[in-house]
Amino acid sequence: MRYLSAFNVRLRLIREKHRMTPEDVAALVGVDSGLVHKWEALSEQVRCYPNVDQLIELCLKTGESLRAFLDLEHLDSDPGDQLSLPGFDEAGDDLLRAVGTLMERVESSLPDARERKILEAFRRCDGDRQALVLGMLGVSGD
Repeated sequence: MRYLSAFNVRLRLIREKHRMTPEDVAALVGVDSGLVHKWEALSEQVRCYPNVDQLIELCLKTGESLRAFLDLEHLDSDPGDQLSLPGFDEAGDDLLRAVGTLMERVESSLPDARERKILEAFRRCDGDRQALVLGMLGVSGD
């Protein structure tokens, strides 16, 4: 879990930056709040880590980059110092390139500031207003 060694601290800082509680994070990702507390645990015996889907949900729902949650600094300084994974080039370029591509795709799918404001306003609307907006956009409300 070397890429997640400081995940607990990074998650807490990001959560506090967004003024969210562990319960808020749990609701965003669709997990129990106890799991978020374990993600942030100081004790390595208690701490656990999110799976890839949960990590991507964190990025999408908070608007933070994958790099904000992962410990990738050592890859920048020494790309040859990486995990040994089947199918990846030992030179280190494959994993760095794969992570970079994943980060680009996640970040390109995140809403920009204007889109986030629209989404936040939409979520504050009652069901009738949401249906009206969806109708104006030609989107079914299913």
